[in-house]
Amino acid sequence: MKKILAAAIIIVAIVLALPIVGNKSVQNVLDTKINEFKTHGISIKESTDNSSYFTTKKHYEFLLEDTQKFLEYLNQYSTQQIPPYVKSVLDGVVVGADVEYSNMPYFSTIKVDIYPVSFSDKLDGLKKADKALYDDLQKFIADKALTYHIEHHIASKKFSGYVKDIDKTFQTNDGIALHVTLDNIKFHGQGELIAPEKSEVNIDKIALKMNKNKENILIALTGLHSTSHFASVGTYATTMGLDNVKFISKGSYNNDFMLNIDAIQTEFSSDTTQQQAQLFTKATMKKFDFTAQNESASLEDFSYDIALTKLDNTLYLKLIDLANKVNANPTLQTQQELQQTIVALFSKGMHLKVGNFSFANLKVAKQAYGDMKFNADATLQEDAQLFQKLQADPNAAAQDLNVKAHLELSKTMLDNIPNMSPLRSLAKMQNDTALFDITFDNAQLSVNGKPIH
Repeated sequence: MKKILAAAIIIVAIVLALPIVGNKSVQNVLDTKINEFKTHGISIKESTDNSSYFTTKKHYEFLLEDTQKFLEYLNQYSTQQIPPYVKSVLDGVVVGADVEYSNMPYFSTIKVDIYPVSFSDKLDGLKKADKALYDDLQKFIADKALTYHIEHHIASKKFSGYVKDIDKTFQTNDGIALHVTLDNIKFHGQGELIAPEKSEVNIDKIALKMNKNKENILIALTGLHSTSHFASVGTYATTMGLDNVKFISKGSYNNDFMLNIDAIQTEFSSDTTQQQAQLFTKATMKKFDFTAQNESASLEDFSYDIALTKLDNTLYLKLIDLANKVNANPTLQTQQELQQTIVALFSKGMHLKVGNFSFANLKVAKQAYGDMKFNADATLQEDAQLFQKLQADPNAAAQDLNVKAHLELSKTMLDNIPNMSPLRSLAKMQNDTALFDITFDNAQLSVNGKPIH
């Protein structure tokens, strides 16, 4: 009986001690990430601990001290480049993070709320120009109205989260009412948060509306859905869909216009796992409408399907790396290296296939022009002397290029081509469709078997 009681006491003592010992697996991950941030331009401005017996709660404020270094760090995981003006605004921004996790071991879910705490000093100009707007923005971020919530399971590396809804109007001192809407932004995925292996994002609506007297501007995106699979900076696949895009301007100095796009779907992938790199992109758009004063244009069922293959893998990856360096910190040396790498990549040859490029029911100024279809197959032959040839003659690459293409135009489109164009006389008619078989070989262009000089 004494042994059982002693064992029970030991077990109870261990259980009671667990929250005191804490969840070291989560804390170690946090410490590693914070140290990683410190080496890439971010410092801890402030940190506080509001932990309880069962739960650890910490507040951090991170100062973006070296934007250049931080963006170079991000560029390791993406080919998407951040514009210079964004870099300028980010410099000196303070970001808050509220971190919460259980002290019980094996409960390895960490909850984080991320939000801006203060603006960059670069926005001092706004403070001087419109103090009321600046103060409103300060209150907006002080209320944590722009919050990014993440729940990350350390063991499985699965994560999910959302961006807090925003439905807010800002007023400028010159009478502009700026209304911002973020509605139901959610995401989930798996992998490291900085570069997840898989991720999915769903957004009901993002909208920006500006009003001043009788002038109105609306930019709205609804029904956005995207997925991505990321293996490396050169091997990834993304898809994106949008139910609708609107851009409307009314009452602006007789420059009213409306742009409406329905049902956009895009895909892009890159594969560098083999000896030769491959890029694939395709897109569809159900309907496009544009009107402005006395002008209008519309089309339906736009689509394209393009593949770029047989790229030298080593040179392609080098090109991505140099492009990131030039964007982050352009120097004469890196720009020259980038140009030389582009020529070297082309000298290895490549293959381009346009499986489809088409649209239907084109209308311009209410006149119907019908449909257009195009496909092409182009090969650039390997040429070790390409760099030397280009130095002597910029058109020298034409000798290495072989193209076969097919174009179909409606008769109405053909009739609107200028009379001086050789296409008018070279067209092969099939019912109300003009057909063109195009070849380019040995620097000689031919259409429907007839050479063009």
